Amino acid sequence: MAFTYVNYQFGDLGAVSSDPSIAIDIGTRTNGLLIVGVLWYLQADLIGVSYDSVSMTGFGEVESASSVYLETFYLENPSNGSNNLVINFVGDNNQLVRYCAFWFDGADQTTQPDYSGATDRLGTGDPTLSLTTNNNGSLMVAMECNEINEDPAIGSNGTEVYSYYATGRGQGWSYIVQPTAGSTTLDWNLTAETDWWAMSGGALNEAAAAEAIVGPFPTFIHT
Repeated sequence: MAFTYVNYQFGDLGAVSSDPSIAIDIGTRTNGLLIVGVLWYLQADLIGVSYDSVSMTGFGEVESASSVYLETFYLENPSNGSNNLVINFVGDNNQLVRYCAFWFDGADQTTQPDYSGATDRLGTGDPTLSLTTNNNGSLMVAMECNEINEDPAIGSNGTEVYSYYATGRGQGWSYIVQPTAGSTTLDWNLTAETDWWAMSGGALNEAAAAEAIVGPFPTFIHT
């Protein structure tokens, strides 16, 4: 069963004084998968992210610059309908929190991830994250953050979910389905390529296709 992108929800929460709790309605999913990318300006360490009180798994935290951090999380078989996404910090004094949640059908519900995840951080060039999938049809997801005064543009590899810029920091969330196992990249384009950027992401397995029922079938003759 191939991955199918469904929808997204973005929020710029600004400064927060308690753990954010956000209602997100993912509808009714078939072999569902929820992805959440979080950015925060460090006044408090991130403990984790949960959806409907179920902990999500992170692909790895990375610092962009100036104590700006980001991480991408996933959850297979998320609860249908509207439930609360909770971003849990150590302490409750954070000057900036942003998130983007997006969801898919078609994910393997028992064997995740395909690739445990990767992060990258550089001071020049366009943001690029390299991932290697072990299985055909895997979904690669990533989040980008830059310290450049612009909204990033999607690069040559990947489908944009959402991009955003405010207060000196731009972000982008993207994905790609890799037909065959192997290495590929997710990338973004920046006009000014002289400042810090970082990316966090990973790859998830697709659900197995339903087995075809093959004959011959018995014939019954009624007399």
